[in-house]
Amino acid sequence: MSSWRGRKNEMPISVQQVGQTRVCQMPATAQVAEPVDLAAAVASIISELREIKQAIASARKSHYTIDEVARMVGRSAFTVRRWISEKRISASRVPGTGPKGKLLVSREELSKLIDLGRAENVPDVVVAG
Repeated sequence: MSSWRGRKNEMPISVQQVGQTRVCQMPATAQVAEPVDLAAAVASIISELREIKQAIASARKSHYTIDEVARMVGRSAFTVRRWISEKRISASRVPGTGPKGKLLVSREELSKLIDLGRAENVPDVVVAG
């Protein structure tokens, strides 16, 4: 998908769909006709990022699957299951999602792993506030 969406006197920008990502490209010879107020542009971007962060924080999950916890703490799912069987962390089983159900780990238990220094790749928004 390639198209140019613009108004008169705007430079053509190529927009292509790559998987689930849109890639925008300007021609190498394109020149910006008007000076850009970088301070205002940066302030606008920061404001929008704050809104996005707030939206993500309000949509935090209360429980995570074993695979999600394993990915966030940089260990295998087998290791996380072993920690559960050894009572290092607790998990709850949700019925109806397989023969034994699905194990879910609460955000509080994930915080315990972080406090113990066992987590490596946990996004701030997962455990914040």
